[in-house]
Amino acid sequence: MLKDQKDITMDTQCEGKNDTTVKEEENCDPKKFDFSFNPKRDARLIARNANKIIGGNPVTQNALDKESLMRYWQQRYRLFSKINDGIIMDEQGWFSVTPEMLAKYTANRLIPHKNAIILDAFCGAGGNAIQFALAGAYVYAIDLDPIKLRCALQNAKVYGVQNQITFICGNFFHIAKSFFKERSANGSPIIDGIMLSPPWGGPEYYNAPVFELEMCSPDGIEIFDYCLKISQNIAYFLPKQTSAKQLIQLAAKTDSKNVEIEHNILNSKIKTLTAYFGNVAKK
Repeated sequence: MLKDQKDITMDTQCEGKNDTTVKEEENCDPKKFDFSFNPKRDARLIARNANKIIGGNPVTQNALDKESLMRYWQQRYRLFSKINDGIIMDEQGWFSVTPEMLAKYTANRLIPHKNAIILDAFCGAGGNAIQFALAGAYVYAIDLDPIKLRCALQNAKVYGVQNQITFICGNFFHIAKSFFKERSANGSPIIDGIMLSPPWGGPEYYNAPVFELEMCSPDGIEIFDYCLKISQNIAYFLPKQTSAKQLIQLAAKTDSKNVEIEHNILNSKIKTLTAYFGNVAKK
């Protein structure tokens, strides 16, 4: 289906752009966008220099200030162990990328066998997609924001796995439909597992006593329903205070009716949770 396509596939139905990460002077039409990394043009994205560049003059509402950045900067090697080897991220990437150790663990949980096909529905800077590829999977990595895909493609090159990932720029719901009826030769779904890590709305999610899936953008319940038409083997990466009741309600839609909720601990603190559905949920 899409496996033979190189580097970046573009969803021609994608309209508009993500204004939270893209400077006005850059053309963000996916059909005209330059997805390659240019050190001069993209100096603001070079992660090893972020503490000198980011902060003080926020471009967007969700941009990091200097004080906020430093919390992530101090843990930068947990985000990418190769962060000084050419990793690039936009400002949102600093607070949204899955830490490398956790991404590696999730990959080992979600991948059923070598050469499995994994769909990373909201790939961002590529933290999860890279670990899936390093674990031997082939990955379809989707994101609406072309800047994030520029980062993800460059980061995959840093880790040497760019040939195992097809990056797709476009709206998740448009792209997902192309997988609905895809089946392998034996009639099973072509996608072996799905990674879900949709935008949570920025660091402000910390302030919510209970995180409801509708607070994701797009709606976290609608995302899950679309994914069930592709594969029931889903890893859902969410804030630690996500409603367990809602996750149980999602599980009721699956054949197994099971969900495994795993809390993710970093620095001796619960930071996030991952909910596993389908065959990857332990019974």
